[in-house]
Amino acid sequence: MIAPPGHVAGDGTVLVFPAARTLVETLAVFIGCASAFFIMLHALGPAVADVDSLYHYQVATLMRERLSWVDISWLPFTVLGEHGPDHHMLFHALVAPLTALGHDQRGLEIASAVIGAAVPAAMLPLLRRAGVPFALFFALATMFASEAAPFRYIGLRAQTLALVFMVAALFAMAWRKPVWLGVIAFLFTEAYHGAVILGLFLVATLAVQWLYERRLDLRLVTATAVGVFAGLVLSPWFPANVGYLIFHTVFKTGVDDPFLVGTEWLRPALSFFLGKAIVAHAVLASGLAAIAITRPAHARPRIAQDTFVACILAAVFGAMTATSWRFVEYYGPFAVIASGLLWRDALRQRADSPRLRWAPLAVTLLALAWGIPRGAAAMQEGPSERFDAFADFMRYVDAHDADPMVFNTRWSDFQHMVFWSRRARYVAGLDGNYLRFGDAARWGLWYAFATGARLDRHDNAQAIARTFGARWIVVSATQPGLADNLARDAGAELAMARPGSGWLFEIKIGPRPAPG
Repeated sequence: MIAPPGHVAGDGTVLVFPAARTLVETLAVFIGCASAFFIMLHALGPAVADVDSLYHYQVATLMRERLSWVDISWLPFTVLGEHGPDHHMLFHALVAPLTALGHDQRGLEIASAVIGAAVPAAMLPLLRRAGVPFALFFALATMFASEAAPFRYIGLRAQTLALVFMVAALFAMAWRKPVWLGVIAFLFTEAYHGAVILGLFLVATLAVQWLYERRLDLRLVTATAVGVFAGLVLSPWFPANVGYLIFHTVFKTGVDDPFLVGTEWLRPALSFFLGKAIVAHAVLASGLAAIAITRPAHARPRIAQDTFVACILAAVFGAMTATSWRFVEYYGPFAVIASGLLWRDALRQRADSPRLRWAPLAVTLLALAWGIPRGAAAMQEGPSERFDAFADFMRYVDAHDADPMVFNTRWSDFQHMVFWSRRARYVAGLDGNYLRFGDAARWGLWYAFATGARLDRHDNAQAIARTFGARWIVVSATQPGLADNLARDAGAELAMARPGSGWLFEIKIGPRPAPG
């Protein structure tokens, strides 16, 4: 079913690449991409493109310093509680050594560039093992298949590692390697709750196998189940991590309020889907056209099973992107991988056409010529926030409070603030649903503040102190009305204001109850 590593030559023979060449090219891809990504990140100036990077870098830093896993304990009112599971544990462990470069913007940029570069570097040997022609260029194209891709991959996010695991799982299933698949499922589960997507991969693989062979390799099901189960049971937070997984995959996915989950979950306009992922569409279309043109006369195209599965996954991720633009980070790479496999199968159908052999190279070079500058420009023009936003606030809080509880009016500000203070705890963070499902009553009051529903009240500082045990209030720069309200509140005193960041207030009323 799967050709040996290499690509098909004009006479139909398979050119096998030595392992040494693959290793050298993989290192070259890694070094080249890491350098390019660092330049792209550094060009943003004193800004960060993805605020989640700050949170992940902080957790990884603590893991390196403690030489152990880290409880997510900054959000005691949320589903995480006082000892929340870190469902990115393996990802943070991989980032941890890089944090030795420094707790500053340069260290964050280097770590982000290195992790991002690991994606095409990991793709190359897998695509070459699958026999994809010009695998080097297809691997590079996975990173620039949409204008949003560079931003999504070179932010320090666990989804980057998840993509590598998904592609590895695709080929482990295709090559009927249950042991490999079990290991991948285990590592995936330890790195990200997105491992549940392996269920989709299993369904697609087994459906295609049944279509082609009229049998099912249930070893793949067993291997995936054992790997995921082991990943859950062997977690330091078992069984709390199981409830956390259910929160992520069942409860959280049913909420579509962008104020609670972020704009990445919004449904994109059709123009966005068609235009921003034009490279993915074009490369996939080229593969489909190639397989159709080269098919034998009056016969169906000879599509291998792994190709069929990759096309199904690309279609599913494309449909998911149409409902939420964040999934473009998966649709783009899988569209490119499906195209590479289609081109491989097309070359097998027409091994007598030497000119056709160079067509996939032309396709990928055109894709890169369009995708790289467009992706870089989109990153420069896209939203970003100051790297040191809230740094002064948190230094002030740490200097005046040994055990601070901070009421933050935007959940997304937590990712900024946690980078600058290890002692402080916060009311909301990661997204608004964490508080909503952790403590509905407190969430209701927080939501009222965050959406400006209590601007007619004059006891807001007292309500915050009584309900959350907070001494500090950080008001986002996007909420001047609330800042003005607190400035007139007798129970609050303005401690600091920073243009572009917001306002820091200190609550000046009686003893506050401990969180609980």
